[in-house]
Amino acid sequence: MHQAVSDALTAAVSAVVDEARAFLQSYDVANRGGVSGTLKQLLRDWAAVRAHIDHPDLCIPTSTNVVESMLNLLRDTAASTSTVTGILRRVTALVRLHPTFVCNGTICTQH
Repeated sequence: MHQAVSDALTAAVSAVVDEARAFLQSYDVANRGGVSGTLKQLLRDWAAVRAHIDHPDLCIPTSTNVVESMLNLLRDTAASTSTVTGILRRVTALVRLHPTFVCNGTICTQH
């Protein structure tokens, strides 16, 4: 089971990926009552989960670190004001100052 999930999330060879997906689907069918929601979600959102591997030309970040970094900056910026207008102005300025965020370790740098 662990190896099939690992292959589903990381393998680049389509035969390995297809085998992992088939195993996980058969496991889901065989264990209807005992399959976790995470496994069901993986099977339901297969294309989205594998998008960064299947479409390397899109330069999709492989983690949420970029999003978390941006949110931390936005949170810190918005915390110093108490009006909605002030928050919007500061957040707008921050986004304009940092139009791109980059994932460390990736070739593409437009994120």
